[in-house]
Amino acid sequence: MRDVLRWTAAWALLLGLVLGVRAQQSAPAGKDWNQYRGPQRDGITADTDWKVWAGEPKIAWKASVNVGYSAVTVADGKAYATGNKDNLDTVFCFDAKTGAPIWKYEYACKTLPTPQWPGTRSTPAVVDGQLYTLSSEGECLCLNAADGKLVWAKKLAEELEVKGPQWSFAGSPLPLGEWIVLDMGTVVALDKADGKIAWRSAEKFKPSYASPVLITIGGKQCVAVVNGDGPAIVEVPSGKTVCKDTWKTQYDINACDLLVVGEKFFVTSGYNHGCALYDAAGGQCKKVYENKDLADQFSAPVLEDGYIYGFSGNVGAETLKCVELATGAVKWSGPKVKVGSCILSGDRLIMMGDGNLIIAQANPEGYKELAKARILEGETWTMPVLADGRIYCRSTPGQLVCVDVSGK
Repeated sequence: MRDVLRWTAAWALLLGLVLGVRAQQSAPAGKDWNQYRGPQRDGITADTDWKVWAGEPKIAWKASVNVGYSAVTVADGKAYATGNKDNLDTVFCFDAKTGAPIWKYEYACKTLPTPQWPGTRSTPAVVDGQLYTLSSEGECLCLNAADGKLVWAKKLAEELEVKGPQWSFAGSPLPLGEWIVLDMGTVVALDKADGKIAWRSAEKFKPSYASPVLITIGGKQCVAVVNGDGPAIVEVPSGKTVCKDTWKTQYDINACDLLVVGEKFFVTSGYNHGCALYDAAGGQCKKVYENKDLADQFSAPVLEDGYIYGFSGNVGAETLKCVELATGAVKWSGPKVKVGSCILSGDRLIMMGDGNLIIAQANPEGYKELAKARILEGETWTMPVLADGRIYCRSTPGQLVCVDVSGK
């Protein structure tokens, strides 16, 4: 009888998670990718009407965007990217279809004091005709998305009196109603119109590299973050800490955004730490399970129909895995790469691994590769982006490639 009860409870949890996923994944109209990890901050694109190439992929255009790790943002027919050169950050704006340059905006930003991992980190957000970006030094800027003119700039790290983590600020802006929300150790909301601080978290956390995501707890809107000490949930707009837990890694590197499913969230980190599922119902960060089977160092995984797909391991030795969300059990292990990242379109994974653009089926029964092509040289840590039939990929040295998969 106990076995039956345990089996029933497990299936109830799985069903709840899957239903939560479906509610979470109902993507907005349109095929834009207007912020880091897409419109719903979950690595899922609404664009599913595209074709896997046969033979070689169709390269629509290429551009140079200087050094950086930030991903591409696509909105209103324009593609945006950032990069750093000679201690200048540049925001580039291109015609998303042709690659024709539209504008660029430069501002002073020192790159890292060491030659390791220089360049931009944060991915811009575009909303209501304005672009918001955060520099590695902690300066937040708002530009007119159409022409690149500066609306406002704010040396936010100085105003908040916070220092970035060892490898600089990396979190991306989260649009939330009239605010832009950032996690800089302190969770802070800026007024979109003028950059003034609207509210901030009551508690200061140790800064790390992940970006904030939304979660609703007990009917109240909250922001979920994972900082240098571990995950925390902050109530909007009071800034009150709803709950938090300790999740320590080497160098305090927690770089993967939390995966939110209803009132639950999934955390994963590298350095052989692993992953865990938490239940935050009732304002308690209660751990459902923890294991070392998916230890994703920096590029957050994606969720499809109750299964998580992500790259486990540290830079230099990563393995694509499929993990059941409800139990944490590994369903399969796929190809190995030095560095991997992925997004999801319907039931297809779009991945970048060691310069290769890879398309595979998101299926818990096993790994099935649909296409693979080498399109970039040099370091490629940045996730690909799909928007309106085009996949955008960039290398750290600054090569941006647009692949046409519209089938037209």
